[in-house]
Amino acid sequence: MNKIYCSHCGKEIKKDEEFIVASDNEVYCRDCVEENTFTTYSIGGEVVGDENDIEEYDTIEKFEKSLKDEIKHWENCLEEYKKSDDEHMITFYRRKLESAKSRYNEHFGE
Repeated sequence: MNKIYCSHCGKEIKKDEEFIVASDNEVYCRDCVEENTFTTYSIGGEVVGDENDIEEYDTIEKFEKSLKDEIKHWENCLEEYKKSDDEHMITFYRRKLESAKSRYNEHFGE
């Protein structure tokens, strides 16, 4: 039987020792593995997002403020790049600003 070693630390994994094999076929000893929980959000059984793309708000006011802050951020970025004449980045920031304003108007109608 060949010896199996942890792909991270190089430690030999004994035959009665727990280990994991990751999707890339790499072997890792339990000492190197950190187990995490990943949260997903579902509506009616259909996943609508995960912890990386869902935002939770305590109040409508906090949601409105976050959208206004995002608009201000993109306005500032756009103004900065207008000074540089970088048309690619100016177009990028215009789109970001338009998207943020559109989301704000969708919910708050201003």
